[in-house]
Amino acid sequence: MINTPTIVDIKTPKQIIGHEQIVDARELNLSSWGISLTTIEIAELTGKRHDNVLRDTKSMLMELYGRGGVLNFEETYVHPQNKQPYPCYRLPKKEILVLVSGYSIKLRMKIVTRLEYLEEQAKPENLSRLDILKIAMDSEQKRLALENENRKMLPKVLFADAVSASTSSILVGELAKLLKQNGIGIGQNRLFSWLRANEYLIKRKGTDYNMPTQKSMELSLFEIKERTIVNPDDSTRITKTSKITGKGQQYFINLFLGQGMK
Repeated sequence: MINTPTIVDIKTPKQIIGHEQIVDARELNLSSWGISLTTIEIAELTGKRHDNVLRDTKSMLMELYGRGGVLNFEETYVHPQNKQPYPCYRLPKKEILVLVSGYSIKLRMKIVTRLEYLEEQAKPENLSRLDILKIAMDSEQKRLALENENRKMLPKVLFADAVSASTSSILVGELAKLLKQNGIGIGQNRLFSWLRANEYLIKRKGTDYNMPTQKSMELSLFEIKERTIVNPDDSTRITKTSKITGKGQQYFINLFLGQGMK
């Protein structure tokens, strides 16, 4: 028998249920829930170390769904000995079978046997009224969490769309202010440092310092504005300023929002 640690889904907000309502099994599409195992359970079933299963699972999910998709499978479990939270993944049947496809026949058999057992237990006739109620409550919690996340993202999406229509270029400091207004707390100096560190601006000291790199110019993220200044002695000098194009504004905003930078 598997001794599974307590699983805590930190992404789903707690919900207070004011009135409990018993749901008939026939009213639920139980097959849509499917069955799942955590990486903790997979490690115990196969005798593998959890950190290795965790690594293999993350690699698989990254390849299948990308970095953003990995978040949909993340959970946290509380270790039974030190009571500290640790990361794990919860995988549906399809992803489980993909993960264990490289395991030995005996290990795959253990996983398949466990999945068949869970499928049998998930049949409506084998569920108690309490189980059915829990399924309904979990479904509602996930729906509310998704709606809440969508509401939080909507202003940022509208903001990025509005910027994409911009035809005027702006200074780096102005972009920093726009980002700050939308929850990304990065000031002008920090943004300059980030642009240099990530090779969007030249970091070599000299006349080209803070000028766009070749990469930035090829991507049309920046433009260089030149200004001629007449000195008191009638001599002239030319100053250059890096400005972010409309395309560059959309590029960096999407980049920062996508990375969830604060």
